[in-house]
Amino acid sequence: MKSKGMVIGFLQLPGIGIRLYVVYGGTEMTLELEPVRVVEGDAPAWLQEMVVRWVRRNQLKLLGMAQQRCQLFGGNGSRHGRPQLRDGPRAPHALQAR
Repeated sequence: MKSKGMVIGFLQLPGIGIRLYVVYGGTEMTLELEPVRVVEGDAPAWLQEMVVRWVRRNQLKLLGMAQQRCQLFGGNGSRHGRPQLRDGPRAPHALQAR
């Protein structure tokens, strides 16, 4: 997805599940979908707040898209028909300070 110059995509991490990955203006962040929260990144607070509001407004649609991704790519869908979005270690080195 692309919105307001942002690139937003799904990031599937083994043992963690699917998260949203956002890149904007040289900053990046990773969000959980359920509950909606920023788990890592260097994006400024105003951007984090804006993206969290957008994710909350579109949460059901995003969860449905995440479920489809799990089914297409052999992900970790749960028995309840929703992707398993578990807590776990933080995202890999891609989000570390460069």
